[in-house]
Amino acid sequence: MTARVDVCRLSLDRFGLPAHRVLFVDDAEPNVLGARAVGCGLCCTPTATPPGQCPPT
Repeated sequence: MTARVDVCRLSLDRFGLPAHRVLFVDDAEPNVLGARAVGCGLCCTPTATPPGQCPPT
């Protein structure tokens, strides 16, 4: 799976937010990996991702 770093950076830029001030909540691993790569805090919910499959924080 490819981390969605581009989408995370674009969102942060558009809203003018520093990554360290953002808590990112999602259940899709590419999105979570992208948020981690840009420095966001993470909360991975196991809705679509089976338990134990969320990337470690």
